[in-house]
Amino acid sequence: MNLHGRDAWLIRPGALGDAVLTLPAVETLLGAGARRVTVLGTPGSWAWLPPDEPRVAVRDFGAPEWAALAAPGLELPPRARAALAGVALAVCYLKTGGAHAVRILEEAGAAHAVAAEPPLAAGPEPIHASHILLRPLLDAGLKATASAPLTLGPTPPARNQEPPCLALHPGSGGRRKCWPAERYAELARRAAERFKLRALLLAGPADEAARAAFGEAAHGVAYETLLERPLREVAARLANCRAFVGNDAGVTHLAARFCPTLALFGPTDPRVWRPLGPRVEVVRSMAPDGAMDGLAADAVLDALGRLLAQ
Repeated sequence: MNLHGRDAWLIRPGALGDAVLTLPAVETLLGAGARRVTVLGTPGSWAWLPPDEPRVAVRDFGAPEWAALAAPGLELPPRARAALAGVALAVCYLKTGGAHAVRILEEAGAAHAVAAEPPLAAGPEPIHASHILLRPLLDAGLKATASAPLTLGPTPPARNQEPPCLALHPGSGGRRKCWPAERYAELARRAAERFKLRALLLAGPADEAARAAFGEAAHGVAYETLLERPLREVAARLANCRAFVGNDAGVTHLAARFCPTLALFGPTDPRVWRPLGPRVEVVRSMAPDGAMDGLAADAVLDALGRLLAQ
């Protein structure tokens, strides 16, 4: 398939982690010569992209103009049809209704549209989510080679302008995936003693309980809280951190693009959901049910030491 100078679309609604794991597909399309990749998804999940990034556009899948992709009997309005006219390739990563969406896209002018299963829970064999997302592109004849790295955020300040920090994110979209916040507080205390790193606690709107538990357990520990800040600001701060420790959550996937990252896993499979980045380590709970309280602070501290020594 020839994409040179033409547009490609990815229909991929989802949370922050879903967006970051879609980057290899975005970069493969750009590497194949696409003029621009439009993601029809969840704009907030892509808010770490700079607004003036010319190669990637994000549209809201939940907007009324795209309702026809998910609801049979509706028609795309003229504005949506005009946006799709001349699109060379559109890939729909939808849990249901993919065949319907493909028909609507091709009727609107997309030259080639494909329905593809999004990564879900671990299947019969552990295949990384990013590889699952790449399959329809490879089937279309594209080569999985990344383009030049995306400019993912504002230029961070020079490292010597900030003290060395260890970023911590004790939250997650699923409670079972969370290492106890009290263990994060213990890690912050011991990392300050052993590695001379000051903790930077990251917390979003859904992390109030974890933030409160961390604060109660971290009495006497010096740390800074970055609370409900825009993702571009979070990315800039992460770029200045010596390392990051977090659960299987979207922030961990984002952090892996910016700094050495230690990802803590329990009930989910890191062979499928491991963050992608140049320096990523994984520690997984050995409890039979994957319970996160089965992961000892000593194991996390030792893994952090190995990561920092790389």
